[in-house]
Amino acid sequence: MVDLRLQVVATVLGVALAAAAAGSSSGKQFEFQEATVDAIHQGFRNGSLTSTALARFYLEQIARLNPLLRAVIEVNPDALAQAARADAERAASRGRCAVGLHGIPVLLKDNIDTRDRLNTTAGSLALLGSVVRRDAGVVARLRRAGAVILGKANPSEWSNFRPVASGWSARGGQTLVRLQMLFFSAPSSSYGYGDRRRHGCNKSDAAMREITESICSLGNPMRVKRWAWRCGGSQHGGGDTWIGDRRLHPLPVVAQLGGRDQTHCWVDEPIRCHPHHASSRHYWVRNRKYPPVSSKMSDSKHRSSLVPVVRCRPMCRTVSDAVRVLDVIVGYDELDAEATGAASKYIPHGGYTQFLRTNGLRGKRIGVPDVFFQGYDDMQLAVYEKHLDTMRQQGAVVIMDLDIATNFTDLGNQEILLMAAEFKISINAYLSGLLYSPVRSLAQVIAFNEAHPVEVTKQCFCLPHCREPMMSFPAVLLQERLKDFGQPDLIAAEKTNGIGTRERAAIRRLREISTNGLEKLMKERRLDAIVAPNSDASSVLAVGGYPGIAVPAGYDEQGVPFAICFGGLQGYEPRLIEIAYAFEQATKVRRPPTFKR
Repeated sequence: MVDLRLQVVATVLGVALAAAAAGSSSGKQFEFQEATVDAIHQGFRNGSLTSTALARFYLEQIARLNPLLRAVIEVNPDALAQAARADAERAASRGRCAVGLHGIPVLLKDNIDTRDRLNTTAGSLALLGSVVRRDAGVVARLRRAGAVILGKANPSEWSNFRPVASGWSARGGQTLVRLQMLFFSAPSSSYGYGDRRRHGCNKSDAAMREITESICSLGNPMRVKRWAWRCGGSQHGGGDTWIGDRRLHPLPVVAQLGGRDQTHCWVDEPIRCHPHHASSRHYWVRNRKYPPVSSKMSDSKHRSSLVPVVRCRPMCRTVSDAVRVLDVIVGYDELDAEATGAASKYIPHGGYTQFLRTNGLRGKRIGVPDVFFQGYDDMQLAVYEKHLDTMRQQGAVVIMDLDIATNFTDLGNQEILLMAAEFKISINAYLSGLLYSPVRSLAQVIAFNEAHPVEVTKQCFCLPHCREPMMSFPAVLLQERLKDFGQPDLIAAEKTNGIGTRERAAIRRLREISTNGLEKLMKERRLDAIVAPNSDASSVLAVGGYPGIAVPAGYDEQGVPFAICFGGLQGYEPRLIEIAYAFEQATKVRRPPTFKR
């Protein structure tokens, strides 16, 4: 099955690259690199670009770079057909449908259901070949908007519900993230970037040098001599390596597992917009039967769901693009009525793009909780202080030295306890509702991992139609690596028995933490947002079902990027978008990543 899938991938990429010279006949040259959604639509209108040409470009990028980065787990065999259909629709409508995401390729993480020829496995071999009943709600919305589903991104297996190396899955292997031309040079910090072991990379310097030398010996067209590798993850891996910067793909949509899956800073700084509401997931609405913590499904068996993780959010290179994706994926889903029904009342009339305002910082009250800025080096702290000054210059009122009054150890313990119980409920309901699956319960997933420790597949990305020769990996080990990672979280979840006394106590405690912590602070100080480095505020935002958006903040001395996050209460998405967009336009921190040739 694995070999067959890879053959399909190679066939599609070969077809795409063979037709690389095709495209617009207008003679105008479209600049693919750094293109935004607005620029793409302008290209559609002036005849310099077609959806087919755009899809071909990204398929070529995947074919050329993915053997090294392992960021994309699978490409859609129907991507070019979808792109051609978008071109035909645009021609028939005389360009009137060239709006939103129509004709634009979108990459989904491999835990979002698609009712097509793509797998949905959460990176696990146990689910390879499973057949879902329907598209997830966000996918249905993307298709209605005319988006082209290009493929699936490589996640941390089970969204790190197994303690795997960040960015590793049995299906996709280890995602690697390009940093600088130095080995393991990133400094440690309290919640942000640390050394490679903090990020789940257990390879020694010598081992990584050996890998680098091996890659170079395979004829790498980029002629990499020295690299700083970081093992990528759900925050900085399959969805994030060069995808977030449009090297492999323009607009990824990924699913997120509470605060658990966002404990590291974001690499190559794709913009993250975390709404507290979007279709076909739990978006942490406070009035739910169970609290806004993990993956409890209100109607798991019948809804068009994902592999059970919590929420979907767009990851893009600019705030503007992220907001355009957000406008498409939010909304009421009758198959997830409990969660989306209550949350959809917060969606503003006219959508979110109206809040892309360059003066969006003017008059905003932004709080700075001390706890999130502890443990960073002087250079990064100086950068954040400079950004706070910029906010003041743009008209914001910055309130310093705030106490969020949260016991983070208690929060984490309660979240983990409840997540285990809800994960079992959710995954069993999800698996039992599939049209076909090799496994039908969490217990069978655990048994599969124990019974299938290693598989070998032949994988080669050297395609005859490529403009440059690509690296070839003759054999790839696909294994669940139980000796390396185990599966303690899956086993712990299997031992739970639903929502009992301890779980209900955790529910109450987490509500208290949210109410008496961030919510109380923001209401008493009349804040529009709090600001935090990287994803340090993720757990606080997650348990309360609060939205957040992260944008590029800077680069450390080795060129490693770091982010700044703005978070707020439920319904604060409009003001967070105003703040983030105005900050992005005022600072323009991000710079395109480059390969050393």
